[in-house]
Amino acid sequence: MKCEEDKTGNIKAACDASCGHVTPTNLLGTWRGLMVKKGMPNVFDMGEIDMIFGKSNLTISYPNRTRDVYDVTTTQGGSMTLTKDNATYNVAVNELTNLKHTIAMGLATYGEG
Repeated sequence: MKCEEDKTGNIKAACDASCGHVTPTNLLGTWRGLMVKKGMPNVFDMGEIDMIFGKSNLTISYPNRTRDVYDVTTTQGGSMTLTKDNATYNVAVNELTNLKHTIAMGLATYGEG
């Protein structure tokens, strides 16, 4: 991935700092969440998950004590790509900061598959 200045006024230095094999700075650290479901038993184990964002990767710890590690590539604005074992997942990131005692983050995949 390479950043270049474009006609919209994108500044190359800012682009280089926010694009490429890096994690968005607002996601760095540990996030905790709950895997919950209604109906369809045995689809996944319910419980707490930990998502630990490093400088260029994401480690997810699941309730069944398994882990997955993904490479993170920031693509643009509120989106990034997660890669593991030659599989690629396009992810939109939304952050809610208007909450009283915490900040919430949501990840949603998009695109083919």
